[in-house]
Amino acid sequence: MQEVTKEMQTVITKQTVYVAEDGTEFRERHECLDYEWRKFKKPLLAKLQRAEKADGLSNFSNSYTSDDYDYTWYKINTQEDADIIEEVYGISVEVGKWVCIEDTNDDYYDSTLEDGLEYVKKLLDALGYEFEVREKGGDADGYCREEKV
Repeated sequence: MQEVTKEMQTVITKQTVYVAEDGTEFRERHECLDYEWRKFKKPLLAKLQRAEKADGLSNFSNSYTSDDYDYTWYKINTQEDADIIEEVYGISVEVGKWVCIEDTNDDYYDSTLEDGLEYVKKLLDALGYEFEVREKGGDADGYCREEKV
């Protein structure tokens, strides 16, 4: 029999773990983000007034738009609504405005309906047209709108 001395070395490996708001751990970033969206953010957004028929429609503006991006319209009726938008998207919005949230899959951007209308007004004025917008009566063909009691 022969005695052999071997030198052993411990190998330490680092592994990135993504931790959700409630402490649940994930190996993949997208899994953690999806989990947080479903568990925490989506229920908050369900409290807001949305124009569902306008989902997917970008605001009128001079910025880049893409069919690959998601566009969601919310009416910010209260400060609580504004707080929800800030918590979910990290964006500050004004109470009393329609806001379009653009999800580029990497980041979120916002623009108000007023911003879009101002852009269209300037464009049409430059082309020699007048522009006026009035709110529809009734249910605005299925669009959500604030009920005045």
